Amino acid sequence: MVKSGGAIEPQGTRITLRITDPSDMTRDVLKSETCSVEIPELEFELGMGALGGKFTTLEGLLKDIRELVERNPFTLGDSSAPSKAEKLQEFIGKLQEIIEGKTRAHFIMDDPAGNSYLQVAEFIDERPNEVKLMEEFRTNAKWKLLGEESRHSETVFRDKSGRKRDLAQERLEQRQKAEAKSERDEQYAKWGKGLAQGRQQQQNVEDAIKEMQKPLARYIDDEDLDRMLREQERDGDPMADFIKKRKAKENKEKKEKPRYNGPAPPLNRFNIWPGHRWDGVDRYGTA
Repeated sequence: MVKSGGAIEPQGTRITLRITDPSDMTRDVLKSETCSVEIPELEFELGMGALGGKFTTLEGLLKDIRELVERNPFTLGDSSAPSKAEKLQEFIGKLQEIIEGKTRAHFIMDDPAGNSYLQVAEFIDERPNEVKLMEEFRTNAKWKLLGEESRHSETVFRDKSGRKRDLAQERLEQRQKAEAKSERDEQYAKWGKGLAQGRQQQQNVEDAIKEMQKPLARYIDDEDLDRMLREQERDGDPMADFIKKRKAKENKEKKEKPRYNGPAPPLNRFNIWPGHRWDGVDRYGTA
């Protein structure tokens, strides 16, 4: 069975074949799921979806129709009135004569979706006028057969295994991956700069914003100004040692690592402060 996965064509297709020769049975036929079949001489019509989608020959399709009728419970003598069973048996006999090329008939394929095909005669013999191919606009009735949603149907995308792809879900997953990658890159950037430096930079920004929000005039009751002045160290201040001891005690309680407190070190391109045990000798570039 062939499942038609193509989109609906702009126009429907109606193909009419006049069967006049046994060689017509060898024509290739592509019947989509939306295609109906008619044989006017037998007053027969096969609705869309009855046999599903098929790619076969005309003989194969007619034999499938015959088997479908034979499986009908009305063809059994005990299942219905004798008149119905006789009519079905008569239909099967006439259909067999068409298959064997003993009876001429018309074979019509009507596909509102436009996805069905019948091999033209010029590929077999010199009788190209026996096939009529018509493209017709769909009526409202045929739109209803296809389903109203078919008017606005979208293209179906499938992966390598043939499964239908959910493009919306794929876009969501790609967006989530991009966001996760962005967060990871941002975290790596923070680690590359140093966590302590990052915290210090954030603290400096907060302090700067806080200072910008203060008025230009500073008064004696300004707590921040008073604290800053108290913590300043001045040469000759008799309380300098006491302030240093107090700061050392506070730093000890904070469990911070000791820092270098000697003369200002020479500048370096990384702005790294020397260790607290540095003796003040610049050994850069010496072996």
